[in-house]
Amino acid sequence: MLLILLALLVLVPLAEVWVIVQVGSNLGIITTVVLLVGVSVMGTALTKYEGLRVFRSFMSAVDKGEMPSRDIVAGACLLASGLLFLVPGFVTDVLGIVLLLPPVRAGLAHFILRRRGARSKTRVVRATYSGPIVDITSVVNENVNRPSLGQPSKDANGDD
Repeated sequence: MLLILLALLVLVPLAEVWVIVQVGSNLGIITTVVLLVGVSVMGTALTKYEGLRVFRSFMSAVDKGEMPSRDIVAGACLLASGLLFLVPGFVTDVLGIVLLLPPVRAGLAHFILRRRGARSKTRVVRATYSGPIVDITSVVNENVNRPSLGQPSKDANGDD
């Protein structure tokens, strides 16, 4: 696993530089920079929109008492997508766009949940109380014999 991570840390930046150079040599530097910034801005906006949609679905599932497993996986995909849009380059932007697609997220959720066996008997329970609320401090304070603000207090010996 460590070798795969190291390979990705080396190969992804090399691929990004190579693709940027190829696009820059065909389209020009200014067009390439505008494309990089534009795709990142649009991708970030789409990630925010999809994130809000997934959050609403998550809250709806919780309100119904269901386990929102698919929404959790979709949220993780959107988090990864947003992080990929922050990295400058076309390769990571394409991966970010792929993770934004709902069918891809649904397929990943199905794969992960099936593999991990997350379809358990777990249920979400929302605890609420709608009965009367009694203020105990007012009941306790009525039984205590305290001097009023205008009366001097007495110490333990009964002296002033």
